[in-house]
Amino acid sequence: MTSVEDCSRRIADGIERRTTRVYVPRSVLVANLSRVVTASPVGLRLMRRQLARMVPRMEAEVERLGRAFGTHVPAPSASASADTESANPVR
Repeated sequence: MTSVEDCSRRIADGIERRTTRVYVPRSVLVANLSRVVTASPVGLRLMRRQLARMVPRMEAEVERLGRAFGTHVPAPSASASADTESANPVR
């Protein structure tokens, strides 16, 4: 855990150097960079490939365990979805 003193010192150093970002702890920088990579076209392509293999395996595991997949939430009927759309103006 980062102490308040260490955090404040790093923020003050960042302000002094006029940096646009200060990462405390520094591991936040790695998390931020990984987010940028996974949201890139290359990262999305790689994730799609991996998910194409993972999702069928996960669905098979759910079925093998005898669990109901997606049945805990009832599918909305056509009239219910129309009512919901008119009642919810935010989209």
